[in-house]
Amino acid sequence: MTKPELKERFLSDVTENQKVILKVCCIYTSTKDDFNDLFQEIHLQLWKSYNTFKGQSKLSTWIYRIALNTALQRLRKAYLYNPIDLSSNQYYDLPEIPSVSISSNLAHLYDLINQLNDLEKAIIILYLDKYSHKEIADIVGISKTNVGTKISRIKQKLKSILKR
Repeated sequence: MTKPELKERFLSDVTENQKVILKVCCIYTSTKDDFNDLFQEIHLQLWKSYNTFKGQSKLSTWIYRIALNTALQRLRKAYLYNPIDLSSNQYYDLPEIPSVSISSNLAHLYDLINQLNDLEKAIIILYLDKYSHKEIADIVGISKTNVGTKISRIKQKLKSILKR
């Protein structure tokens, strides 16, 4: 596959799964600048590892894994600035960052979810996107049984937060 063909396929795949990236960015950032930075970083990480996707899982599952790992790694590093040389031909133009408008109900849900720890956030957004317990386990790196237990506890935690 030629580089232009690879670029087109990458952009198509990312565009089809952009909601996944937007959700992760909404959950793991609190400012527009942080949102934009994380959005771009996720796309860069997806591009850098795009040729390693072997189709052993759904593309959306793979994108979720990259997006979540990128967000969590960014949090762990306390976001140290590491400049990237974009002058090489190794990188292509990334898609424009879309403007995100969300309903007040969805904003309230994100506010509730933001009160969870990082692992709980990851699990609940995957659960809300109707991923199976096995897929969630594969993405976040815990057992399938543990996913079920954590989902139950997260639901209880959200209920108690809501009652406050």
